[in-house]
Amino acid sequence: MNKSEEIIDQEIGLISQCTINKGELANCAIINSEIWDGFMDGTTIRDTRWGDAVFNNVFLDSADLSHMSMRGARFKLVNMKDVSFSELSMEGSSFEGVTMAGCTLDRVDFKEAVIKNSDLKGIDIVCCGYQGMTIEGVEVEELIKAYNTLHPDEKVILNY
Repeated sequence: MNKSEEIIDQEIGLISQCTINKGELANCAIINSEIWDGFMDGTTIRDTRWGDAVFNNVFLDSADLSHMSMRGARFKLVNMKDVSFSELSMEGSSFEGVTMAGCTLDRVDFKEAVIKNSDLKGIDIVCCGYQGMTIEGVEVEELIKAYNTLHPDEKVILNY
């Protein structure tokens, strides 16, 4: 039994304890609303806009996020262990209290990015361009050139 009902421009107070199993919501505008204490396991969300949305205490374990723009996103107290990003625009985003231990960043554009107050122990930067990159105000290119002068048998190759 397929039943479809149109609700147009109505204010709905609270929908509680509902289950939508294998259903569809299409052409909906959910504006200035809240969704809480929900389970969306196995749900596909596509062709939607979430501008100014707030995601708090949300579990996206094994989620597949693709073809997304997260421009200006703010990440606070987020665990990104074992997360993979591919072709994602996060221009102007900020990260605070984010765990990215063990992650790999490949073909990431960090132009004009600032990393501060972070634990960079054990970080390995390989095959990257260093033009304009500084560490505590010192040009990385100059540091590498100085290292190459002191250690001619172990030269670091600058990639551009």
